[in-house]
Amino acid sequence: MKNPLAAFAAALALLALSAAVAPPLLAGEATQTARFDVEIIGNGPDVVLIPGLNSTREVWRPTAEALASDHRVHLVQLAGFGSAARANAQGPILDPLVDELASYLKAQGIESPAIIGHSLGGFAALRLALRHPDAVGRIVVVDSLPFFSVLFDPAATAESAAPQAAQFKAMTLAKGRQAEPADCDQVSPAFARMSNTREGRCKVAHWAAEADPAVSAQLVFELMTSDMRQAIGALGVPTAVLYARDPAMGPTETVDALWQANYAAAPATALIPIDGSLHFTMLDNFDATLAAIRRALQAD
Repeated sequence: MKNPLAAFAAALALLALSAAVAPPLLAGEATQTARFDVEIIGNGPDVVLIPGLNSTREVWRPTAEALASDHRVHLVQLAGFGSAARANAQGPILDPLVDELASYLKAQGIESPAIIGHSLGGFAALRLALRHPDAVGRIVVVDSLPFFSVLFDPAATAESAAPQAAQFKAMTLAKGRQAEPADCDQVSPAFARMSNTREGRCKVAHWAAEADPAVSAQLVFELMTSDMRQAIGALGVPTAVLYARDPAMGPTETVDALWQANYAAAPATALIPIDGSLHFTMLDNFDATLAAIRRALQAD
């Protein structure tokens, strides 16, 4: 029997291996801060899309283009993932990143935006809503848990996970930048846990090859040693969590139980399975992912 914990943990392990801005931006414009840059498309209520570990904003491109018909979409890209690392090159990243996102929203005069994040981006969305509750209107988390280390050890705590997190960090730094696959047929079989399509695996491998190992290593360490399972009980905004569900991950009830247990402290959270997909749900089942996001944006 396949173990969804092991599958998701392997996916994470593979990914591991100045808030000063201009006046409010219009569609088609872009800005850069010390820790991320933003491209804006569309007009309407504000939606912020945050990619996951090692991913560029292109992971969200089709979703952004669909939402831009009736939303102003802010496509975030973290410094170090497809671009120079800048302030993310040294020291802690996650909380400074979240604080800079809050500063960006304030500087742009953006009120009650929807924050949508995949994986690391979903974790950042939760963190943003907890650290800066007045800056967020609602959040949509895509395939991200409030404590990543339970994927390696269901009994883990932030303290007990620290040695393994340090090991992952050291391994990622030692390995260096991942090689660009020569073509989609040369993608490592390990990427099979990321997407259930050849095209999806190829995209994920390409983005991983563009990621700065130092940024990846530091973020993996922070994700593995940051436990928000109880903190999410303080979430004060509508929250939806989309999660991958596929026969390759194990029995449906086992997958569902994993997500229910880890979001138990926030019982008002809407847990929404995206069937027929692995970690990158927007690549594997775009229509279902987009439909779930649209429903979440309209929910009371």
